[in-house]
Amino acid sequence: MLVWNTRPCAVATRPSHHLFSRSQGSSACAGAQKTCAVTRRHTLQLLSVAAPLAGQDPVAAAQELLSKSPEGGSAVSSAAERCLSQLSRLPRGVCYAQAGPLQPLDLPHLEHICTSCFPACVGDKCILNISVTYPKGGSLLGVTPPYPLAIFSGGFTVNSAAYRSTAARLASWGYTVVRYDTRDALPDVLDDVTCVRLQRELIDWAATHPLMRRLADTRRVYLAGHSRGGKLAALTAAADTRVAALCLLDPVDVTQYAPLSDR
Repeated sequence: MLVWNTRPCAVATRPSHHLFSRSQGSSACAGAQKTCAVTRRHTLQLLSVAAPLAGQDPVAAAQELLSKSPEGGSAVSSAAERCLSQLSRLPRGVCYAQAGPLQPLDLPHLEHICTSCFPACVGDKCILNISVTYPKGGSLLGVTPPYPLAIFSGGFTVNSAAYRSTAARLASWGYTVVRYDTRDALPDVLDDVTCVRLQRELIDWAATHPLMRRLADTRRVYLAGHSRGGKLAALTAAADTRVAALCLLDPVDVTQYAPLSDR
């Protein structure tokens, strides 16, 4: 699993939100997963130290990494140190591998036609079947909508229903989660360029839909994806500045079955 903030330390004044781990073990409680790491290398370094120290204070675990550096900490950039400073402000002892304090609820299924995908897709191939899971009960804890928008993209030809438990976990920690299915199928699947347009339009849709704009904050978008969905999340983040964070679960590269583009 790769997880990092795509805009390192640029959102210091915003309320902290949570990165997600599929792991169910206690090692997933390591607070270092909540850092805004500047590179994948720094992220993996932090996780490698913090995971065996699941019960330890996350800042102490991160500082231990610095102290063990052969260069006395100089191997970690000043940007990473700023991110560690951000980490020190986060709540201690929170385990995001467990269900959060909010109740996840599902909206009735929705549909949207991706107009920006034309002419790469035509007819019902441009129709998205959308599932939305959102949190309830936040007002009792001082957490009110709109919640940060999380868009989860599934693996190649995997139906979004398979990730409902993932969406529920994210919603329990204060995200409004969108999953979606396209109507393409082998051997004629939408290419990656079209899917990036699709995801960007999903953000636009959430910002303008009468109900979604009350539930989802599209200024703080979290993209997560599994397998091909992880690749699409990374490509979309590179193209859209509204994306603040990524979580990539076993992302893949371009294949003959899911090409980048036919152009």
